[in-house]
Amino acid sequence: MSETRTVKLGDVCEQVEKVNPSNEFTNSFIYIDLSAVDNQKKIITGSKEISVNEAPSRARQLLKSGDVLVSTVRPNLNAVAIVPTELDNAIGSTGFSVLRADTQKIRNDYLFAWVNNPQFVQEMVKLATGASYPAVSDRIVKESLIPLPSLAEQQRIADKFRLERLIEQKRARQRELLSELEKSVFIEIFGNPFTNPKELPLIRLEEFGTLNRGVSKHRPRNAPELLGGKYPLIQTGDIANSDGLIRNYSSTYSEFGLSQSKIWPVGTLCITIAANIAKTGILTFEACFPDSIVGFSASPERVKYIQILFKFLQQEIEAFATQSAQKNINLKFLQGLMVPKPTEEMLIKFNRIMNKIFIK
Repeated sequence: MSETRTVKLGDVCEQVEKVNPSNEFTNSFIYIDLSAVDNQKKIITGSKEISVNEAPSRARQLLKSGDVLVSTVRPNLNAVAIVPTELDNAIGSTGFSVLRADTQKIRNDYLFAWVNNPQFVQEMVKLATGASYPAVSDRIVKESLIPLPSLAEQQRIADKFRLERLIEQKRARQRELLSELEKSVFIEIFGNPFTNPKELPLIRLEEFGTLNRGVSKHRPRNAPELLGGKYPLIQTGDIANSDGLIRNYSSTYSEFGLSQSKIWPVGTLCITIAANIAKTGILTFEACFPDSIVGFSASPERVKYIQILFKFLQQEIEAFATQSAQKNINLKFLQGLMVPKPTEEMLIKFNRIMNKIFIK
């Protein structure tokens, strides 16, 4: 069997036309900006019709159905999607790298499967520049390498990826239902945290357990020697993509990486304070994490209580974060967050029920 060759993405993609919407459309057009892509579902959910007179300067890419969109901003979030038939001839932001498959060489569904591959994502993260607003260029995306098997093998890989996505969508729906069940049980035992009908005393979160920011004196993308060892490195995306229990990781620290970081124990509640705001996950293994994550340590009962409480508070905390110059919150904000303090008996009862219904 011949070895699969690798090629540059740009060598198997067609050129995408840059246009001025006012020259292409009479009154209005459909615009797809970076926020229109749901990075969890990998689909376009927020396209909008806008007047040609209101066209932003980034509205310049004339899209075709089947195009693969790759957000060049915050590549760790992997905001990618395929343009559906109903959005043919929409205008895309120049913040996307638009990959239009040369069908004589590559299938667009195989191309889509590849940009979802952790290998591609990790390469883009490594090549991103900008501390507060990491991004790659369209050139970097198109100069990256992709394995290019036969078209028949590409179809097999794409079909497998499609099946895996379908399974994951089913699991995601199960997680949504489980989350609603958790919140229902929470309200039954503790009451609605916004109205506090059981009149539980309010205390600062720092009084309920120990809060400390993650440690990473150097950023991995600026110091590759930090990576590649045996110590799991959890990042904000790993937490956002978990089901509440962190079972997987995409990066590791070397001995040098560990020396400038810290290992957190099993059972630590990880809370994101940058990019993905106020998302949580409980460590199921010892791991390191950077200062974009805060670790909350307490008894298992208190950790689970705070985790479900954050499901209620997440949107409000995120809304607060977007009011600042950068989308983040800080340790001081979390330390001073006022939370209802239940009795230990209530916590034990809640944890006992959670242990019965939570998928391990």
